Amino acid sequence: MACPDILDAILPAKLEASDELSCCQLKVIIIGGSHAGLACAATLLAAGMSPSKIHVYERSDGRAGGAGINFDDLSVSLFKRLGLLTAEYRSRLLPMRIIEERAIGSEGQLHLLDRSDDVPLFSAYWEDVYNMLMDHLPTGMLSFGKKLVRYEQTPAGVTGMFADGSTVEADLLIGADGPNSTIRSAASDIPGWGKDMRFAGYSALRGVVKESECSQDLLNAIKSEYTDFGNCLYFVMRDGGAGVPLGHHVVQEHAVFYMLGGGLLNWLIYMKTPEPLAPPGSTTTSAPDEMIRELKADAVQRWGPGLGGLIQITNAPFLNDIFDRDPLPHNGGPVQGRVLLVGDSAHPICPHVGKGTNMALHDALALAQSFSAAAKAGAEHGPLLERALADWSQRRRPEHARCVLSSRHYGRLRTGMAPEAAVCGVNSWAEVTPNMYREG
Repeated sequence: MACPDILDAILPAKLEASDELSCCQLKVIIIGGSHAGLACAATLLAAGMSPSKIHVYERSDGRAGGAGINFDDLSVSLFKRLGLLTAEYRSRLLPMRIIEERAIGSEGQLHLLDRSDDVPLFSAYWEDVYNMLMDHLPTGMLSFGKKLVRYEQTPAGVTGMFADGSTVEADLLIGADGPNSTIRSAASDIPGWGKDMRFAGYSALRGVVKESECSQDLLNAIKSEYTDFGNCLYFVMRDGGAGVPLGHHVVQEHAVFYMLGGGLLNWLIYMKTPEPLAPPGSTTTSAPDEMIRELKADAVQRWGPGLGGLIQITNAPFLNDIFDRDPLPHNGGPVQGRVLLVGDSAHPICPHVGKGTNMALHDALALAQSFSAAAKAGAEHGPLLERALADWSQRRRPEHARCVLSSRHYGRLRTGMAPEAAVCGVNSWAEVTPNMYREG
């Protein structure tokens, strides 16, 4: 259960409801019903926009599952401002206030590389956060099974066209439809929007195990090897192969291991792969049976009895290819007329600084703040939509670019793909890790 002292010390995010915005006749449609889209709807409601003026469209028939994700203090402060942290959901948000960087040597010995305390992170299960946002929205605000195929915008509005032949008109279309965004790909003439995603050169095997499914011997082994398990995010590099020297170790692959709320244990293993493993158009897929057998056969030898034993009892590990995109150029930013990209639609990112979901939530918070401020300023300062989107874009672009590029570099370091590390004298994770988690 999350420590009350830590959660209680975080103040709610600053987001004022605007009477002027509640009278606004702007209609907003949000394409994508995952965390980014749901958060945009929730924050715009909190800023005072009428529920009748907001609707979310999700192409799937429902969302479930997922794995572990991390939240920074700003995201948690948004949860508090929206009133999402009921007793049930508070218990599913665990503080990860410690980060440890470790290496397993060629003989199996465990080395501590670095330790950072008081890191502003919390962990949670993807589905818990999805349900938390869904529970907050008014009934009927989200429509499932609505796949956008194209859109058209004019000076007077924007129209979305769906695969079922239906259309919807609005003043603003928010693209929250993920890294393979239909909205983004449909505007390939805009600088940066049509550029393909960049495969990072590695993929992750992932798994989640219920604590109740672990034997006491396995739990004891985990606690013996990972003494702060429960509020520590562990990064474990494994020596060997043709990796890149970093300090006294040769990086070949690395694991991430931490606890989630609700009694769940979460693990990832990043491994270099020459090409994506998931089908085209997707970033995740089931792991092949042969790969799972090989993974489990030597898991204890490679990762020790704690993490290795957990891997062996994991049911249906899955694969996640790692992609990102270059930050959008100034002449092709995330706002184009009446169309706005948020979350992974705007800035898909490698996962190594814990900013993917966080940036989506930061996008949503800043969007509502920009609309609230523009509405309060009044019509004499120009059209509300134009001013709000210009303010939002200016505020969000620095974090987008900084985090995407930093996470790309950290991923190369962690997977042994960055020979420039030795050239630059990077010999300790203390030189590359802690501050990124503190930046909003």
